Formats: sequence, C-alpha cells, structure tokens
Amino acid sequence: MPRKVKVLDRIFKEGIPDKLNVVGFSGTPQYKEIDNRVHRKMSIQVAVSKKMRDPVAVAELERSGNLIPDMIDGMPTDVVEIGEVTAMGTPKNIDKERYRPVPGGCSGIRLGGTACTTGLMAVDQTDYKRVMIVNDHCGSSVGEVPLGTSYIQPSPLEGGEHLDRVGFLKRRRHIEFAKLNNKFWDMWRATLFKWKYPYGPPMNPVDACVIGAINEENFTKSTFIQDIGGLRPPRKALLGVNDGVIDYIAKRGRTTGLTDKLIPINNDYYVKVRYSRGFAWVGPVGLAYGDRQVQGGDSSSPAWFKSDRKLAGQFFAASPTHAMYCFPDVIERELNVKILY
Repeated sequence: MPRKVKVLDRIFKEGIPDKLNVVGFSGTPQYKEIDNRVHRKMSIQVAVSKKMRDPVAVAELERSGNLIPDMIDGMPTDVVEIGEVTAMGTPKNIDKERYRPVPGGCSGIRLGGTACTTGLMAVDQTDYKRVMIVNDHCGSSVGEVPLGTSYIQPSPLEGGEHLDRVGFLKRRRHIEFAKLNNKFWDMWRATLFKWKYPYGPPMNPVDACVIGAINEENFTKSTFIQDIGGLRPPRKALLGVNDGVIDYIAKRGRTTGLTDKLIPINNDYYVKVRYSRGFAWVGPVGLAYGDRQVQGGDSSSPAWFKSDRKLAGQFFAASPTHAMYCFPDVIERELNVKILY
C-alpha cells in the first residue's frame, strides 16, 4: 500500500481533522522539527492555529480528547503552528485599474462581492470557448449566488459596477462543508457524515469555478499576468534546497501586487479553511511559506516558479505565515477545462 494512503489512514483513524485547533496536515511523512531544527526523522505533520503551551490548557485538551498524541500508529507526530487559515476575502484598496482584455493578477470578483484577483485563462472542454478560472468563493461565494451571476473587473471595492461586466458564473465545483455557522444544521450534518464519510470529514479537491466570457475578446488568449507576461506549462515544486537554490514561487495579487519569495514546503497538503459559511477541508494542495505575501483580496492569484516561469497553481487561502494553492491538473480535471499558456 502506498505510504501516502497509510498516513491518511492513520490521520483519519485518530480523528485528527476533528480535533480543536487543527487546521491542516501533510498527506505524506515529513522530517520532524526539533528545537527549530529539521532532523532526519520522519513524522506525521499536523498544523494547528495555535500551540497550547500552558499546562492547564494542555490538560484541558487531553481531558476533552483534543490533544494531538505524540505517536500515531507507531509514527511520531510533529505539531506546527501556522495560525487560522481563511479564504482571502478581507482586502484593502490597492489596484483600481480597468483592464481590457482582462489579464490574470488584477482586481475582479462576482458582482456584489468585495474584491478578489483575476485568475487563469482556459478553454472549456464542453464547448471549446475561452473561460477564466477563479476561486469558487470569488466567483460564486461558495454557492450562495446562482449560475449566470455577473463577474466584473475591477471589483466593486475599486468602484466596479454592472457596466464593468466581463463574464458570468458558468460552472463551479461544489464545496462540501465540514462545519457550518449553524448549530442545528451541524447536528444534522454530523449524523449524516457518520454514514457518508465514516473515515473523516469530506475533502474537497479544489476551490475553483469557471467564468464564461461575455465577449471572448475581453479575456486574454493565454494565461497572461499583468506586468509579468505569459507563463509556461505547469510542474510541481522542488522542495527544500536543491544545489544551494530554493525553488521560489512568485504571484501577482490584487492586494499585495507582485511577490516572488514564497517558499514551497509541501506538495501534498490538506487544509481546513474558514469561509463565510463555515469550515471546509481542501486538499491535496500546495503549501508555501511567505510571511504575509498573500493577503485578503489575493484569492485566485496565479502562482508560478520564479526560476522558469512555469505555472505552480492558483492561491485560494492563507494564514498569517503560510499560503495554499490549488494544482493546475486538479483544476483541469475537476472543472473539465484546459488551461492556456
């Protein structure tokens, strides 16, 4: 049996995703960090929003069954603190420009939203028309608006209105929530999930939707990034230091602009994301370290590797220290599209 499956089995068997403060975990073993140094000892890495160091708080976690054990099925655990992970929707006023055709990396969101970032250009494999891929929470507000809802550029926070309509919500990948902001529905869902998902909460492969074009000339003919240019076909990140070189990830977002020092640290990550409606698990996704380089309003930001301009993916969530991105091949599979380069 593949090692990845064994790790996931161990995590679900122990009920790790349901424990208090847990916001993520790696689907593959990671080197354990001891006293801020990485050791060549494999571990099951679990991320929490905040590490509890007070003995009373630790004792309470143990009493309530929320303490992460030192060992899971014979393998040591490594608990890391990354803060709470949220879908990036608390933006500032930055990029207010109106672009035609619309490139990736500038301000744009569904009509009625606040602000997000324009994303990847693609061809819809169902009708071979040009479309744009953005995060589902940017294009559909995770299903709260109907298909056909207008997509505008720039975002309403930058003064965009219905006359700035460039597209419409064409198709989305449904997001299954693990917990909603409603105690009654959570009680009902908890019962349903015991039958539907006996081994753990639902894992969503992607946070993405398809934006159709009102006029195809309004969308660029390739994944062209504002102020950057075109990108090359995708690859996975090279983790760690290779021949003394770090495989940095760059991105352009509506709020933070161009940043190019994000460090990829995991290609098989599962993360618990806070959305407006509640919490949902998404994975496997890419995890990158980049202290505040991805912030509110940067959702849907295209990401690429600084060394060769190959596409890494599309950012959708972040904590104060880390950011998470969906993989291009998963986007293509789940939405039935082909990303343009």
